[in-house]
Amino acid sequence: MEIGVKFCGGCNPTYERGAAYKAYRERYPEHHFETVDLQKTYDRILVICGCEKACLREYRECGAKEYLIFAKKNDFDQEYPFL
Repeated sequence: MEIGVKFCGGCNPTYERGAAYKAYRERYPEHHFETVDLQKTYDRILVICGCEKACLREYRECGAKEYLIFAKKNDFDQEYPFL
């Protein structure tokens, strides 16, 4: 599965986004994760927000079948049946 990753600007992070993302990516080695390329369409886009305000909640600049919005550290602990 092709998964595009978009991080928020990090103006007010409440957790270490990079470490959470790294651990998440390691849980799914069978999938390809990459920084969003606006010229591509992805199976999923993972939008990683640093706080619960989730300013990127409406991010839709890139094509994808589905978007996942992670705004707090425990969002990375959820199991998603399509991954």
